[in-house]
Amino acid sequence: MGWLTLLLMFVLTGVLLVTFVAWVIALSLLHPPRMSDGKALYILRRMSPADIGLTYERITFSVHDEAARGSDQKLAMAAWWI
Repeated sequence: MGWLTLLLMFVLTGVLLVTFVAWVIALSLLHPPRMSDGKALYILRRMSPADIGLTYERITFSVHDEAARGSDQKLAMAAWWI
């Protein structure tokens, strides 16, 4: 009986550990950290398409704000047309 309890505890611990690791990996894939301007400049060594010789035009998109339900509030999203 003692061996069965020990084996059951090992299996339960393994299942919980695998579930936790899968949950953490899923969260990190679904919510990656944002790359700020400073981080982009440090890691990628560039901040705009002009830094690698591409011509571009700065544009903005006005999109409906789903977080502000019941209102016609718009969000201005910055973009580059390359």
